[in-house]
Amino acid sequence: RVGVSVHHPIPNSSMAVAAVIGGSGNVGKSLVLQLLQLSSLFSKVVLIGRRPVPEFEGNAAVEQHVVDLDAVETAAQPLLKGVDVAFVAMGTGRPSQCTREGIERVDITIPTAFAKACLASGVKHISLLSAVGADITQSYSWITRTGAGGGFYRHVKGQVEKNFSDLPFPRGVSIMRPSTITGNSNTPSSWEWIATKIDGMMSTRFKLIHKDGLAKAMINAAVAALNPSSASTPTTVIYEGDTLFNLRDAEPTQLQQQQQQQ
Repeated sequence: RVGVSVHHPIPNSSMAVAAVIGGSGNVGKSLVLQLLQLSSLFSKVVLIGRRPVPEFEGNAAVEQHVVDLDAVETAAQPLLKGVDVAFVAMGTGRPSQCTREGIERVDITIPTAFAKACLASGVKHISLLSAVGADITQSYSWITRTGAGGGFYRHVKGQVEKNFSDLPFPRGVSIMRPSTITGNSNTPSSWEWIATKIDGMMSTRFKLIHKDGLAKAMINAAVAALNPSSASTPTTVIYEGDTLFNLRDAEPTQLQQQQQQQ
């Protein structure tokens, strides 16, 4: 659990404003597309990035802002005023090909700075895309080096999770821990083929999840968190395995109804 710090009351209207960082990536792009389809729940999507996303240019419901990501904590604050929920879908696509410093910048430093900007701007809930096996106690190994699933990568994901959990968002923090993401250009086709063949033998925690299903789970967590009848004490909720797939399979309207019945 994290501390209580309510900046603004949850509005009675069901319409919310969402912000996304990492909207040009595989999961991030799907996230934005699905938010736009939920026009009865989200009135606008604010994109923060180092370059515009061509697919969303000219869309009246999308507000794109190009910022220096190394200064995102200060640059994004005025752009996030009025935002209710934020999604962090950025990360190193192929960590095995990157330096430790580069991974820490993309997976820890920038997301954490963005989260701080969100909190300072009054954002109520934030959702983080992490990875299965995240564990801050892990460390670098010369065998796995910076590869996904290795000690260093797991440490990085554990560190950014802690950073987010330490921030007192009024409606809490949602953390997604997927295993292999399919439909993802960063997942080598050879590994995706193998993973598909053995998926039935894996525990739920390590089962494949499609990028669209993962994006849907992130949105569902936000919808549930923003509902006025949900618990007001901010907490960090980690979704992996069964909880992640159950969240993926729910519908936003169902989540609203469940919250209203509680």
